[in-house]
Amino acid sequence: MLFQSENWEERCRAILVDFESAIRHYYSIEDQDRGGYVSEDRQGEKNILFVDQPVARRGQGLPGQYYSHHQIATAAADAKKQAKKINGNSLFIDRRNDPKNGDHQSN
Repeated sequence: MLFQSENWEERCRAILVDFESAIRHYYSIEDQDRGGYVSEDRQGEKNILFVDQPVARRGQGLPGQYYSHHQIATAAADAKKQAKKINGNSLFIDRRNDPKNGDHQSN
């Protein structure tokens, strides 16, 4: 999702809270306690697949910073990769290239 509003963080946190309460209904208590469910892969190996949890990402874009939707998608994918390193239901705030930090780099 892309937000242009000033209350983006409040809105993201509300989405995370709502998701966390709703997702529990789709997993057994055992799976919740384990943090995931057991599934077999194509080779017949059993693996624990972690309970789906959203990761919200915040990044600041400036006019002229991105010249195409491909650059925006690449930046979003990179931030998502960083955010996925955080366990659980979380909000990742990408401060790289944040104009408030004086880190703006034009692509």
